Amino acid sequence: MDRAFGTRKSPNRGTAILHAACTQWFHLLYKDGKKGVFPRVGVTYPPEASAQALMKLISERVGPDTTGIFPEESVPFLLPPDKAASTINPNAMDVLFSSTIHQNPIRILYVGLRHGENARWRNVWPRAMEFNGLQWRLRAQDMDAGEQHYPIKAYSVPRIFDAQPLDTRRSTSKDFRPRNLVKTQRAMRVHLSESLTRDQVRAIENEWGIRDGIMLLPDYSWFEFRKQFASEPVNPDIVWPVITRIDPLEER
Repeated sequence: MDRAFGTRKSPNRGTAILHAACTQWFHLLYKDGKKGVFPRVGVTYPPEASAQALMKLISERVGPDTTGIFPEESVPFLLPPDKAASTINPNAMDVLFSSTIHQNPIRILYVGLRHGENARWRNVWPRAMEFNGLQWRLRAQDMDAGEQHYPIKAYSVPRIFDAQPLDTRRSTSKDFRPRNLVKTQRAMRVHLSESLTRDQVRAIENEWGIRDGIMLLPDYSWFEFRKQFASEPVNPDIVWPVITRIDPLEER
């Protein structure tokens, strides 16, 4: 508690915090004289202190002052390394961020993964920034795709070389209509491999929240999910996989 609430030099404040906790959660805690505060026998943890709630906070990198869990003093939790959003030209990040916040069009020097493709300028209208735990993406309307009614596409931020603001009036076609990013859940029927055992099926259904063969994900997440977990043909125009071999080196 001293570390979580900074009471090492203020024992009276620590006592007050414990007294308030016992008062608020009297059905969960009791005070045993000067020995301390303890949980009552047989009580269940409240929802905010459940394992699911705490692990969700940890996955969101919420600190010990909220969770009460100090990694160096308990079981360590391994998370993906921090991944800062980084364009090839560092100054372009400010343009991306500002244009997304203020909903202004920009042009980006971007390279896709089509065979033989090099970076080229594209006019886009940012709608959202997305972080999937490993990579940042810009979700933006393709202003050069009028024949497709200016769809929202995903642009990998690390593959953006540069970004520049655009004049809204000069760069926008008369038939352009802004779109909002659809964040609703989309249901899909998924067909699991027949090679899975019964226990494996139960585990996979639990992992992805599959109920009666139906799975829910945000609309914008399905493309990446299909690419990673489903056996679907890769677009022959795309260079994939981009890594063809991995050789282990000495640990650093």
